[in-house]
Amino acid sequence: MRFCEPGPAEAAEVAALHVACWAETYGGLLPVSEIARYGLAFRQAQWTKALDSGAGRTFWVRDVGFGMMGPQREAALAAEWPDELYALYLLRRYQGQGVGRALLDALRGGPFTATVVAGNLRAERFYAAAGGVELVRRVEVLDGRAVTEVVLGFAA
Repeated sequence: MRFCEPGPAEAAEVAALHVACWAETYGGLLPVSEIARYGLAFRQAQWTKALDSGAGRTFWVRDVGFGMMGPQREAALAAEWPDELYALYLLRRYQGQGVGRALLDALRGGPFTATVVAGNLRAERFYAAAGGVELVRRVEVLDGRAVTEVVLGFAA
C-alpha cells in the first residue's frame, strides 16, 4: 500500500477522516461529550496547523487512515523514548488487513511511545503484536467518568 504525506490543502480531508475514525474507535470507551468536543471544526483547525508547520511525520491513505509521529511531548520519557506516536487511526473496515502495521512501520524511526485507552481491545492487541511494552498507566476523569490510558514503549 502506498502512503502519501498530506499537505495543507488536504487538512479538511484528514480532519474528516480523523473525526470518523475517532467516533468508531472511542464510541463506548469515552463519554459522548468528549468525542463531540473533537468535532470537525476542532480537527480541521488542528490539522491545518499541524500540516502547515510540518511538526511531525504524517502519512495517510485517502479514505482509509492516517498516522502521525513526532518529538516526545512528555519530558520524563524523552531521553529513552525520543519519539511519540501522536495518532494512528484506520476506519474499522480497513483494520486487520496489515494497513496499520505498514503505516506504523513507515512512521517509526527509533524508540517511541504510544498511548492507548484501556479497553480498546483492537488497539491493545495491535500494539502488543508490534512490540509495545507498558510504561505508565494513568487514570483521567473525563466528564465525570474515569478513563484509563496506557503509555506503551517501543524499542528501535
